[in-house]
Amino acid sequence: MTALSPPGDLLARVAAQSLDDDYAAVAARRTADATAGQAGAAAARRVTGLTFGGAVAVLAVLLTISALETRDAASQAEADRLALIDRIEAEQIDVAELRDAAGAVQGSVDDLRNAAIEIVGEEAVLDDVLTRLEAATGAVPVSGPGLRIIIDDAPGARPEGLVRDTDLQLLANGLWEAGAQAVAVGGQRLTTRSAIRTAGQAITVNYRSLSPPYVVTALGDPDTFAAEFLETPAAQSFVDLQSNLGVRFEVASVDSLTLAGRPLSIDQADQIDEGLP
Repeated sequence: MTALSPPGDLLARVAAQSLDDDYAAVAARRTADATAGQAGAAAARRVTGLTFGGAVAVLAVLLTISALETRDAASQAEADRLALIDRIEAEQIDVAELRDAAGAVQGSVDDLRNAAIEIVGEEAVLDDVLTRLEAATGAVPVSGPGLRIIIDDAPGARPEGLVRDTDLQLLANGLWEAGAQAVAVGGQRLTTRSAIRTAGQAITVNYRSLSPPYVVTALGDPDTFAAEFLETPAAQSFVDLQSNLGVRFEVASVDSLTLAGRPLSIDQADQIDEGLP
């Protein structure tokens, strides 16, 4: 038969056993917590490592993409710069060509201007020549100061006192000799092709019959024309006819005379054109 322990020992053992069990439980929990904490820390470290690695990988990808984009952007910028340089050089070439073309055009303009000046000068000379030719040929009317001469048969109509075609021819030549610019007989303008002749009983000028008195008009220098004409053999001959036969011969200076032009035929115009220099 087992002897019973005193009550105080039993309590002590129970207490001791209870404390040991509690300590063991606490220690076990701590061990478990420590193990769990280490596992959690390890897991956390693994998660952190994975997260960091992923972040690094993402960052590397981003950096790579950024580098590629930067490189592409730099390449595009360089390509744009080179293209701009090429365009500028091409524009400079075009500008230089346009400048050369403008210089050539300006040279042509200067040449044309000089040619125009020469043409204007030549035109003025030709106009002057044409004016003188038109006046000389009787193609256009002319006006100015001059002489009006009246010639008529002598009274009594004796053959010796009649004015003949040769008398009018002599008178016209005397007027030209005195410096006449234009001459008309009976209103018919005299030209290089005019004829003064007798046809039947009448004197004709430019194939137009005239009857006495014959009016001869001529343009000339108002200061010298009359004096020069009266000094010619033609004027002296008429003075003699007037004195000896009674032929009428009157000379008067006129401030303004108009001599009609004589239209030229086509053949006459062609001959005048052929005579131009």
